[in-house]
Amino acid sequence: MNHEFDGLADFARTHAILENMRENMNIKNMAKEILLEENYIRFMKSYKFTFLFQLLGILAGFVVPSAVLYIIFNDIYYCVFGAVIGILWMCIWLPLSLVIPPTKIYRKFAKWCRNRHATLDELDVIFYMDK
Repeated sequence: MNHEFDGLADFARTHAILENMRENMNIKNMAKEILLEENYIRFMKSYKFTFLFQLLGILAGFVVPSAVLYIIFNDIYYCVFGAVIGILWMCIWLPLSLVIPPTKIYRKFAKWCRNRHATLDELDVIFYMDK
């Protein structure tokens, strides 16, 4: 029974990952279609910075402490302790990634895309009023 639940959980995680990728691609495609070239370039810079900033947080928070503790102590329990440090680090890093200015354009545009009653006038606020 537990094996069936694990398979179902893996399926749900995979589905969530694919849905997130699809949503990100839709947001990027919509940006390419409706934004001026200058604004699209600013949007893509913000998107890339957000992606790399979050990836760097994962590497710095999970991989580095786990690997360093495993190399120093040569015991898997210290590697698990490094992962716990990573979880605590992510509690700081992810909220930080939501408030730093270079991620602002991507976050606001994604929110605009999800809003069903959004108008094109709101794009001016995202790209021109917050400089």
